[in-house]
This record gives sequence, structure tokens and C-alpha cells, in this order.
Amino acid sequence: MSATNQLLAARYQFLQVLGSGDFGKTLLMADVHSPGHPQCVVKQLNLPTRNPTTLKFILGLLKKKVEVLEAIGRHAQIPTTMAAFEANHSFYIVQEFIAGRSLEAEILPGNPWPEGAVLALMREVLTVLAFVQEHGVIHGELKPSNLMRRKRDRSLVLLDFGLVKDVSRQVISRDVPLTKQPKRINRVYVPREQREGNARFCSDHYALGMIAIQALTGLPAEELPDAEHPDIYHAIVATLQGTANLSIPTASLLARMVHPNADRRYQRAIDILNDLSLMTTPSAALKMPSEESVLTEAQPPPPNSALPRKPVGLIAGLVGLAALAVLTAVWSLRLPQKLMATQQIAAAQTAQQAGDVPGAIARYTDALQWDDRNLTALRQRSQLYLQNDQVNAAIADLTAALEINPATPRLYYDRANLRFAIGDIQGAIDDYTQALDQDPNFIKAYINRGSARADWGDDRGAVDDYTQALDRNPPTEEKAAAYLNRCLSHSNLGEQVRALEDCSAAISLRPSHGLAYQNRGLVRRRLGDLQGALQDYQIAIQIEPNSPEPYYNRGLTRQSLDDFPGALADFSKAIALFPDHIFARYDRGLLYAQLGQPEAAIADFEHAAQLCLDVGRMGCYKDAQYQIRQLSEGGE
Repeated sequence: MSATNQLLAARYQFLQVLGSGDFGKTLLMADVHSPGHPQCVVKQLNLPTRNPTTLKFILGLLKKKVEVLEAIGRHAQIPTTMAAFEANHSFYIVQEFIAGRSLEAEILPGNPWPEGAVLALMREVLTVLAFVQEHGVIHGELKPSNLMRRKRDRSLVLLDFGLVKDVSRQVISRDVPLTKQPKRINRVYVPREQREGNARFCSDHYALGMIAIQALTGLPAEELPDAEHPDIYHAIVATLQGTANLSIPTASLLARMVHPNADRRYQRAIDILNDLSLMTTPSAALKMPSEESVLTEAQPPPPNSALPRKPVGLIAGLVGLAALAVLTAVWSLRLPQKLMATQQIAAAQTAQQAGDVPGAIARYTDALQWDDRNLTALRQRSQLYLQNDQVNAAIADLTAALEINPATPRLYYDRANLRFAIGDIQGAIDDYTQALDQDPNFIKAYINRGSARADWGDDRGAVDDYTQALDRNPPTEEKAAAYLNRCLSHSNLGEQVRALEDCSAAISLRPSHGLAYQNRGLVRRRLGDLQGALQDYQIAIQIEPNSPEPYYNRGLTRQSLDDFPGALADFSKAIALFPDHIFARYDRGLLYAQLGQPEAAIADFEHAAQLCLDVGRMGCYKDAQYQIRQLSEGGE
């Protein structure tokens, strides 16, 4: 096509090239058939072959992706897809032009955003991601340049979904060698699993988390930790720790969003939004990162406070003129300084009991002016700082207290919990170890260190810690947590008999804990005890009737017992609770095929195939397509 003289599809007039890459171009054009000749964005994708069979396959994939773009384009913050067609041996997609400026022009090096503005950004983007995830869509190209601040209403619009590029990478790239590597500035937003071709919903969460960290820190993108960093998690935690005035709930949420292990991130945007809504309530504790196989009760409760900073040397609010006059009078009366500190601590405790946190902090600060080595004042003020979302001061107090008296295991334990809460797993393990070196009978430190080690992937070390806790005859709640966590670590290590014993012990201590029954059911299935597994799943369903997993697992167990109607009912219930449950769809398809219902089976396999394709799992996609072909050929 002549860029200046010939209309594309007899309708679109070229204006300028907006961008180009290995697979095609992005063009700004005018729609001359519409009133006012409105501008539109046209994506041109070069087709690599003229082979009719291959071309038909490629165009089929592209048209399916366009259908998805049309569906999600109904959202007010996603460009409308208006047309798609083949011409000039290229494939074209016509989309709405969004006037405005990208977030790249707003997130500037050296200009950190306030936390509130970053949270507002995250909520807005996550609301759109939650919508597209309902359609099984991964953005796949989330970065500041693809977030457009629309001029007319200041809303953020998500541009350049990677759906079509996915087809290019999967099919076209076989014939077109890639000559360029992603720029370093863009690689920052791409997690490892996405670089390996296995993008998931949580890959977008990683990208958004890195954008948020970039805005909070004011760092240039090229200075942010890259997913290929040999110790990226520590690098990210260190970056967060160096960010001024960042609250612990926000830091904890970000640490989970950008965890290098995709399975440990938030899996759905709606879950992040839910935690963000909890953060608006001062008394609400943010849920911390954990896998389903980790007992959350055994992890340290996340403090309602702010992220730790570098210890500060002086506390703000020095003695003013009035306080100086009091100080002079006290010295003139020669009252002992420790006595004055004691009086101020008593006043602080009174204010604390009355709910006056700022007043209590001020009194503890006065006490420390008289006696800067007073451990009671430091520890109490540290807790109040956490409640008041002043984490840098809280960490400074804990550090100062440890410098004064390093032989205090509780202080190390408290700091370990704080580090665990923000995702600094290795730091937490170090502090728990310090606490245990000083107090070998510190049961909670053993349990929490075990949870940290399991989170780090050291299940053998976790088993040792849970065993140490159990050997010390802990209280019931702690004993139940230690047994269940050890059950999970034993199972991960392939020690199913020991795992079964531990899960059963946990259930005997806490008979209403649904997760314990689910995990014991899994262990029993691995041992071949299908009837026992079935009983455990049934109890788990009674306790947690809205969770799809016990239904799905009970369905598998029933199928193994040749209870096909029961299995079909369970798979269907799991799908009703979670329509995008890939494995329930796939296994129900297999069961329909076994029951001689090929149409229902094909429908499930098609749904499963689309879900697999949407999350970039090509092996799963090919398996579902194979089943569809087998059923289709058998029906001819």
C-alpha cells in the first residue's frame, strides 16, 4: 500500500507510523468514511507465509484473538476494536484512538509519588485487569507506555494487549528470526515465567507491582531489579525498605505481587483489590503471601504498620521552649533522670489505655529524652509506631533496643515477624535463629522459622523446626499448627505415611479446620486410600462449601471409584464455583467422553483449550485440541 496515496481497505488514510517491531507496525490513520474523519490506530501484522493451509491456521488464531479484543473493548478503559481484515498479505486490526499522554510522562526519575497516589493508580488498573481476567485475558504488555491518561476524563486506559503478539510469537516467529531483544527498560516489567513463554494472570500483577515500585521510589526503570537478577527478591525488598514513608500493608502487598515465584503471587486481580479495600480500614490486617499448602495461622500476623526503613538517629519532636523550661527546673531540683523517665512511662501507659496513641507516643518520647536506654519505653513506643503507621521509627526503636540489650530473644522474634510480613524471608530466618540461639525453648520462633523455611523451599529444614516445636509440648493452637505444617512439608518430601500421621494429629486438635481435611485427603489419595480421601473431602466441603477445590478433588476420587454420576456432579459444582477451573473442565470433558456424550465433551475441551491458550500453556492447549480431534474423527 502506498503510505500517502492509497486508502487501506478503501477507507483508512495513513497519517503516521506510531511504532514498528519484528512482526509489523502500528499506524495512526483517519477513517474517511466516518463523519469528521476520526483518527484510529491500525495494527499491521505481517503474514509470513503464502501456504494456504498454514495461512488458514494463522488467520483462524488471529480472528479468535480479535473476537476477544472486541469483547474486552466494551470496557470504558480499553480501546474499542472496530474492524479486522486481511489485505496486502498483512492482517490489520483497527482500534479506537485514545488522546492523552502515557504514564511514562508522569512517572519521572527523581520524583517519587506519594503512597496514596500509587494506591489509586493500582486500584484503577486492577479494576480493569479484574474485568479482562473474567474473559480469560492476560494483558501481557503492561508497562507505563501502555497506560494512557485519557485527556477528556483523566481515566487510565490500558493499551496494546499482547493477544495478537502471542499468536505472532507462537506461530509466525518460526519463520521470522527475532533480531532485537527487549529493551532493558521494558524487561523490568516482565517476570521470568513470561519470558519463558508461560504468561499467567499474575504476570500482569508483577508488571503492575514494578510500575508501582517505580512510582514510589522515583527510580529510573533501568535501576529497578530485573527478573534475571540472581537474588531479585532480596533486591526488591531492599528497594522497598529504602522507600520513605511506605506503609507495611502496601509494602507487603507489593512484595507479594512481584514475588519471583509466580505461584506465590496473587493469582487474581480481584484478590488484590480485596486486600486494598481492607487496607482502608485501620483495624484490618492485610493478608500475607502464602501458598495453599502453608498454614497461615502458623505465620506471624502482619502488623498494621508501615514498612521498615533505615534506622533513624534522632526522633522528630525535640524538646521545645516549654519542655526546656521543665527540664531546667528538674535539673535545679536535682531529680533523678530515671525517676522522670518512669513518670513519663506511667503517663504514656495511661494515655495508651485511653486510646490516645499520639499522646502515648509523645510521653514515651519524653521518657527517652530522660533515659535513652530505657527498654520499656523503646519497646512500647515501637508497637505504637506500628499501630500509627510509622514503621521507620518502629524499626529504629527495635534496632536501638537490640543495640542496648542484644540478649533479648523476644526483640529478635518481633523484628523477624516484621521482616516476614514484608517478604524479607531470609532476614526473618536470621532473626528467628538469633531468638532461638538465645532461647532454645521459644516455641513460636520454631514454628514461624519453619514457615519461613518452607516458604523459602527448604521443607527438610521446616520439618526440623516443627519437630523442635512439638518436642517442647506447645499449647494446643501452636501444636495443631506445627502438626499441619509438618504434614505438608512431609508430603512435599514424599513422606506420605508421616504426613498422614501429622494431618490426623492436627485434625484431632482442631476438628473444624477445613484445610486440614483437604490436605489429609490429598495425602490419602497419594497413599491409595480412596474411601478415606472421599470422607475427608466430604468433611472439607461441609466446612468450606464455597471452595471449588474439595469438590474437584472429590470428583477425581469418585471417578477412581467408578462413581461417574457423583464425579460429574462434583466437577460441575467446582466449575459453577469457579468457571475458569481448567482441570475441572478438562477432566469433566474426559468423563463426558467416557460416558458417550461427545458434544458435551467437546464443549468442555474447547473451553479448557481457550483457557490454556489465554494463560500461555501450550502443552495444555495441545492436549485439549488432541481430545477434540479424537472425538470429532470418531463421530464422522
